[in-house]
Amino acid sequence: MMDKEDLALQDKNGNTALCIAAAAGSLEIVQLLIEANNSLLTIRGGANMAPPYMAALLGQSEIAWHLYPKSKNMMEKTDLECLFFSSINYGLYDLALQLLDTDPDSARALAKARTDRPKGKTALHILARRPSIFGSQSPGMWGRLINSFLPGVKFPFQRKLNQADVALQLVQRLWEEILKDEHENVMNLINYPSNLLFDATELGNYEFLAALMSSYPELVWETDEKKSYYNPCRSFASSC
Repeated sequence: MMDKEDLALQDKNGNTALCIAAAAGSLEIVQLLIEANNSLLTIRGGANMAPPYMAALLGQSEIAWHLYPKSKNMMEKTDLECLFFSSINYGLYDLALQLLDTDPDSARALAKARTDRPKGKTALHILARRPSIFGSQSPGMWGRLINSFLPGVKFPFQRKLNQADVALQLVQRLWEEILKDEHENVMNLINYPSNLLFDATELGNYEFLAALMSSYPELVWETDEKKSYYNPCRSFASSC
């Protein structure tokens, strides 16, 4: 076995053996390397990436899950944000949830954090545009929600909101953190860089909308400066 010092050597791209193993998805090798030299967790790889972020960026969910608890105390704010958005971008929603449970301050910061690009989107803006991950095929859940506000409007009740769905749990957790803020700040977050309610509506992301509106029904009457008055039935006229 190589010496601890040798394991910390970096290649021309700045990657240690741990970084390479994490990127390759070799959990057994990752475990052996950490057992031999735990300080490898503190050494950044190419592009100054922390090992858990590198694993998440390359879609190695099992490795990212394994590395994060061991290195979370060594990660800076920017590391957490990079890991958080990479987890969402690559569908590692369980890891994103775990990051929100780091501590209350970090949870609030991550819920409000914005990507550098494109256009400074929050996690909710990204998830609003991904109806497929929630299985939104019909406005059934949405219909039940709207009927509680507008009795007499008929919607097909074909689906139930699956509380066990990890992506939906992530939406609810993010929304819970955002609603701790003042109403004006909540609206500002929703509306920039685009109105995430309208994004979700246009793409048929009904489960996402229901998750938000069930705890904040005032959103039903939210307007968009670039669009006409928001009437939820108008978007689902074919289903009413």
